[in-house]
Amino acid sequence: MANPKSARVVRYEPDPSDIVPFVMEISRGNNTADILQPGEKIVTFDLQPSTTGEQAGLVILTTAGREPSIQDDDPDTRPRIGFWFSIGEDMRDSALFDQPDGFIIGVECTITTDADPSITKQFTMLIRVRNN
Repeated sequence: MANPKSARVVRYEPDPSDIVPFVMEISRGNNTADILQPGEKIVTFDLQPSTTGEQAGLVILTTAGREPSIQDDDPDTRPRIGFWFSIGEDMRDSALFDQPDGFIIGVECTITTDADPSITKQFTMLIRVRNN
């Protein structure tokens, strides 16, 4: 899947050799644009590189202490999904990241909620990776 035009690019711009944590905030509210409705919780989630993430060699880490996790999933707050990522060693020196604006990679998140019946939603977080 291509990166959606409506997805925002996060502010922090890692270097391709960085191994860094990120937090994906999940909106919760009464608005139809919100991912979760009030009181709704995340039951399962899955993170995958988007097409641009695959192209750049994005690796979502799953080792102890760096595995993706749900944080702050209180029904009254905005939950967050924390994850660590790196760029595969074979891609760290790629010219993709030498562009003045770097290269924008996507992390696709698919969640299933505890609504009855359950609801599945997918959205993308964009990260600009640039040689610093």
